Amino acid sequence: MFVDASAIIAVINEEPEAAFFNEKLKLAKEKYSSSIAKFEAVAGLCVFNTPKGKPISQTTLKESRLAVHEFFMAHKISLIPVSEDEGEKALDAKQKFGKGTGQKAQLNMGDCFAYACAVNHKLPLLFKGNDFIHTDIDKA
Repeated sequence: MFVDASAIIAVINEEPEAAFFNEKLKLAKEKYSSSIAKFEAVAGLCVFNTPKGKPISQTTLKESRLAVHEFFMAHKISLIPVSEDEGEKALDAKQKFGKGTGQKAQLNMGDCFAYACAVNHKLPLLFKGNDFIHTDIDKA
């Protein structure tokens, strides 16, 4: 299973879907993510934990990095290196499902790379939200 940043953030922030995601993570034999998803999760936590209009503090960045690191360790998630193949597949996803294309999915850059990693490695995707449901990705 490939774990998207949206699922990581939902678990760390104890959002309503956290129990569902934790169960999926518990049952999955192999769990993967990417440095791009890790970046997106840390950045998302920083924004969530920073008052609107204020700069992200070093403390918030440090705490967000630690929370994501601990999440990866606790769930034994391995990183998939992002290669040129994933870059090409991400561009295909952008053309097919990306923001600005008129498609319902409206994938952002991080979403396109999560899609690419999951597809290239034949993994179902664990995610939160309504973007990926409008793609052809296998859902975890």
